Amino acid sequence: PKVSVSVCLVSSKDVLSMLEESTRGIFKKNCIIELKGYSRDDLKDILVQRVQLAFHPGSISSECLDLLADISSGEGEARPGIELLLNAGLIAQQEGAKEVTAEHIRRAKADILPYVTEELLEELNSQERLSLLSVARSLRKQAYATIIEVKETYRLVCEGTEVKPYGDIKMREILKVLNNRGIIEMEKEGGKKTGRILISIPDVPVESMMEWIENNYGNKFK
Repeated sequence: PKVSVSVCLVSSKDVLSMLEESTRGIFKKNCIIELKGYSRDDLKDILVQRVQLAFHPGSISSECLDLLADISSGEGEARPGIELLLNAGLIAQQEGAKEVTAEHIRRAKADILPYVTEELLEELNSQERLSLLSVARSLRKQAYATIIEVKETYRLVCEGTEVKPYGDIKMREILKVLNNRGIIEMEKEGGKKTGRILISIPDVPVESMMEWIENNYGNKFK
């Protein structure tokens, strides 16, 4: 009797195109399901579901979940974001905190795979460090800051260090430099083409960054 055999292939490559024509003919009927990488919004949905399963209600804000999704959306995989959520939760728990903050997330990211190093910060000039310090101070109690908030902080920092502040255009140029170097991230709110620009520092705790800049370069700004 004739026997039909069903074959299921799971591969990251198009296997059928690698077969010889005569062999491909055996697979008369085939259904190809392409599983694409997770988008940023997909990852946030996954993180929200994990939080509902594993965290106490109200222990992590939607803004912090946005930060987690932004940090982990580069490769389209869910595991990095889930691990980052876990580590941030453990850090908060060890501190006895009732809520996971953006700073806990930054610390977790720095522990896993830090990109921003002291060597990278040492390459910045004086105005770039002042601008970075302004961003860090603006983010002390939040995951994202607007350009207006950073500019206001920048003026206060310049007053405290007796440095003449740059104008708005030059200040934006410096922020773009920091963004291009991967030290800060600038993006439209909600990933839209229009709207206000939000700034974040996802790779390192802002308290550590502020302390390093102030200890190593505080007296060189004047």
